[in-house]
Amino acid sequence: MPALYGLSFLFAVDRHQALAESLKYLNYFAVLFIAARLASPSRPRWMAYTLLVSAAGVEAIGLLGALGLGRFPGVMSSGSLQSTFGYRNALGGYLLAVFATGNALVASRPGLVSVAIAALNYLTTLSIVTTYSRGT
Repeated sequence: MPALYGLSFLFAVDRHQALAESLKYLNYFAVLFIAARLASPSRPRWMAYTLLVSAAGVEAIGLLGALGLGRFPGVMSSGSLQSTFGYRNALGGYLLAVFATGNALVASRPGLVSVAIAALNYLTTLSIVTTYSRGT
């Protein structure tokens, strides 16, 4: 897919925007590649689990604050979730990396652990949607 975006650069009307989009999707590919390597059997899984648990904490603070169940200043701004990051696009980018890592772990771990990780991925998806992040 990144190669197709690179190829479309040759025929683009706005080369700057085409280059920016190509680099953005190349970054997404890199995140997915890193997440898959992080979840590989030869690597220690505690790094991936630490990433998932820390993201669950950030998401819980954000969602509880958005629901009014906790007093967390700066969690919401103009109707979008910011959580502890203070900037919705930064939170969206972080959660995208966590989501990719969670998907890689679900694919590599059968059983009840996989169900728990899938539940955390649902919470991650909910948080990504409520950030209204444009990914930039």
